[in-house]
Amino acid sequence: MQEQRTRHDEAEGVAGDATLPRSAILRGRGAFDAVFKDGSGTRSGRLIVKYRVMPAEHRRLVAGFVLRRGSGNAVRRNRLKRLLREAYRHERAAFEARLPEDIEVHLVVLWSGTREEAPRERLEKLRVDLASALRKIVHRLRPRQDERSI
Repeated sequence: MQEQRTRHDEAEGVAGDATLPRSAILRGRGAFDAVFKDGSGTRSGRLIVKYRVMPAEHRRLVAGFVLRRGSGNAVRRNRLKRLLREAYRHERAAFEARLPEDIEVHLVVLWSGTREEAPRERLEKLRVDLASALRKIVHRLRPRQDERSI
């Protein structure tokens, strides 16, 4: 089992690889609580993206995905989580490339739709909403041109 995790985590550096490595997933209640308590947030469509930024030597990005129980039964919630992870997996590289080099970002992606909307949710819509939210975050994190020249 350990050997598979290692290969999966190493796959992160392979060009064209489309996996979301385990090391890129936010884990533990404390990590989620820290994002909700100390982080900021933005909204796009039915998605709310909370984020917490910390200084670091190298850029690091981890994400977690949350649905409330009111989103539907376990089958619907699991389907939505898979769609959220897939949307994030597609948007992750572009988002990470636009981030400053010396920060660590913890993201929590929340779906805020209703039980009735859950079966109709589509990957394309989630990707558009997530890309919009991530652009807003990059805009907030990038230093302004006039601040850099000082």
